[in-house]
Amino acid sequence: ATIKLFEHKTFEIFKEKARKNSKVDYTWLISVPYRQYKMPPLERMEIETLAYQIRPEHVGQCIRQFKTLITSSTKVSDIPSFMKQLLLKLLGDYEIEHYKAEISRGNILKRMRSEQKVYPSGDIFELKDAGVISN
Repeated sequence: ATIKLFEHKTFEIFKEKARKNSKVDYTWLISVPYRQYKMPPLERMEIETLAYQIRPEHVGQCIRQFKTLITSSTKVSDIPSFMKQLLLKLLGDYEIEHYKAEISRGNILKRMRSEQKVYPSGDIFELKDAGVISN
């Protein structure tokens, strides 16, 4: 029994020396417990819904802005709220750009025109009596 114990200790010492002499030591990965962050499902769905609204040509800009927002000191639990706020901001900016483009092309003004005629007086019966409009 003592010989087996001695062999076991010798093997452990040999194994420890080999580990120290090897190029990569992964034992620190084993010793640290892995704590995974779980995002609430509702928050995840909100972010996914907003992300689906981002157009493919704007995804790169979204990722770049997100990377600049996140620092090494950012808490993991704050990241979803940062992403949500960024997506809301980008979607608002795109909507403003869309309306500016529509206005510059004159499409909004065409849509705003009414199908009905507008008369200066509020009483349509007075205008009919005066002959301004016909039946």
